[in-house]
Amino acid sequence: MTILCGTLAGFSSYVLVSGDFKPADSAFTIGVVVSVAGTLLTVAAVLALVTLPRRSHSQPAIAVDMNGVWWVHRRNATLTTWQDLAGVGTSYKIAPQPHAQSSAGEIRRAFAFEAYLRESVLDDHPHAQLLRAWLVTDEPPHPDLPKQRLRYFLPVSGVRKELQRMVTHYAPQLWLGEYERDWNPLTGS
Repeated sequence: MTILCGTLAGFSSYVLVSGDFKPADSAFTIGVVVSVAGTLLTVAAVLALVTLPRRSHSQPAIAVDMNGVWWVHRRNATLTTWQDLAGVGTSYKIAPQPHAQSSAGEIRRAFAFEAYLRESVLDDHPHAQLLRAWLVTDEPPHPDLPKQRLRYFLPVSGVRKELQRMVTHYAPQLWLGEYERDWNPLTGS
């Protein structure tokens, strides 16, 4: 696209500068419009090529595979293996204020993917500093789980079904299901 717009802008600019068209011709006016549009599209495409790849890595993300859960931030990724985890689930919260409803009349919930760490995993983990960005300490939904967990807020609630499918495929014994987490008035989560 960038090459096409650049070629179009260069060709139309050459035709205009060469003097084959007079300023009063309608072809001259069309040539000016095509030249300016092609130049603007070329500049926009170059800016997009330069800035978009950088922005795509700035959002945190998670991935699940046969090894465990990958925690990604910018260009850094670290793995918590299935052996490092005591449980994995999807939590949601409902604010105590009047409930906002979707167009289908459902109560909107803020979903998060949570991975409960076994005791002392962060002490021995080579990338503990990266994982601390997701670290949360709350009361667990089950008494046999530790209080520390890694929490990733899901930007789209539909993703939780795909995460559930992946976790139950690779580590079904760790899947905790969906559960409501307590509303924290201090943090709003």
